[in-house]
Amino acid sequence: MTDTNQPRRLRRMIQLGCIALWACAMVATHLPPRRLPHLGVGLGTSLHALGYFVLVGALWLTLDLHGQSRRRRLAIILLAVPLYAAIEEISQPLFGRCASLIDWSVDVLGTVTAVAVFEIVKAIRGRDNSGSRAAA
Repeated sequence: MTDTNQPRRLRRMIQLGCIALWACAMVATHLPPRRLPHLGVGLGTSLHALGYFVLVGALWLTLDLHGQSRRRRLAIILLAVPLYAAIEEISQPLFGRCASLIDWSVDVLGTVTAVAVFEIVKAIRGRDNSGSRAAA
């Protein structure tokens, strides 16, 4: 007997994980600077790119598992995430942090990189799946 709710539960778990990641990131990026270790420019910039890669990966996976088309996924991610990153940077001075065009640019770079990687992997997996179905 198979559990017909398993895909639904998986989608829900990934969706909740995505929401939790974004909420944690929002809090972390607005912590007062006195509570943060000094990372230096290079490491801080790398963490911005990696952070947005992970956040966008979770969002991409959530949208894909909920059946969003490629066009819709791209529109949501490539429009909403850079806007979110800009709002995040603009609001940081309210918490004693500095807004940075470089940080925003790196956030966008991490976003575009994640979308490219996930879309390429999906395309390759789609070819593999269609090839294995044709061979069966």
